[in-house]
Amino acid sequence: MEIWDLYNEKGEPTGKTIQRGITIPQGLFHRAVEIWIMNSKKEVLIQQRAWNKKTLPGYWGLTTGCVLVGESSLQACFREAQEELGLIIEPHEIALLCSMVHPPILWDLYLIRKDFKLESLVLQTEEVQDVCWVTTKTLRKMALSGQVYHYPELLDVISFLESHL
Repeated sequence: MEIWDLYNEKGEPTGKTIQRGITIPQGLFHRAVEIWIMNSKKEVLIQQRAWNKKTLPGYWGLTTGCVLVGESSLQACFREAQEELGLIIEPHEIALLCSMVHPPILWDLYLIRKDFKLESLVLQTEEVQDVCWVTTKTLRKMALSGQVYHYPELLDVISFLESHL
């Protein structure tokens, strides 16, 4: 059972919590993270959601997860990478890319710069069925063709990475 802290529209904690699956009251938010893992070849790690997932089964996307009660979004990023991929992230490998608001979620996107072999990952099979490295060009094509979950800012994030890294 997951418990989330609730925040106001400014991202300030309200002191209230909610259990996953319960409708979040109007005007309140919970936090989630999206993790962009990029290697030195400027390839992005994407993962395919397990087919048994209630939301978006089989879709490709970035590593994502909800921030648990008492956690910061940065702590959730470290935890999600380890839980879903078996990947240990060092503090010097991570930076906040941007934050977005998609009611009732406050999303924090993180960039991790790290080289590793896919075979070294230990996938959490309840969440992830496959992983692969793709170029930002391929990721853009996958998003436009509907193979990757496409939210409004996705192409902007890809463009930012292409022009700044």
